[in-house]
Amino acid sequence: MAFGLTPWDPFRDLERFERTMRRGLDWPFFARETIGSPAVELSDEGDHYLVKAELPGVEEDDVEISLTGNVLSIRGEKREERTVPEGKEAEKGEHRPLFSECYYGSFERMLTLPDDINPDQVEAEAKNGVYSIHIGKKSPQQRSRKIQVTRH
Repeated sequence: MAFGLTPWDPFRDLERFERTMRRGLDWPFFARETIGSPAVELSDEGDHYLVKAELPGVEEDDVEISLTGNVLSIRGEKREERTVPEGKEAEKGEHRPLFSECYYGSFERMLTLPDDINPDQVEAEAKNGVYSIHIGKKSPQQRSRKIQVTRH
């Protein structure tokens, strides 16, 4: 009787461990109701700041972007495509996942921006699931002002 020997692969063990940990976090107490925070990038473009947020698979109508003070909020919902119940034939626009690591539901990401933003100069655009938010900066005159001291 021959036994097949498989060389030890530490990465295979790490993947198995990760799957076990993820399964443990699927308990109702830890249930994932969100797809988590979208990946973002904040850069200084000289006269404005640029925030890029990656939201693949999220419809533009399901995303809300707001600015309160210097806190930028990006929230929305990734909706699940229609799935076919067990034992029913799939129709157009329906599918039955055999395996999925995709999470659906609501999400929110809040970023505290620098104090020199100009809330009156904010524009956002979306292209291929990447949202670009341009936030103007205050001019040097708006950033500082001289305070008159009242003498008694």
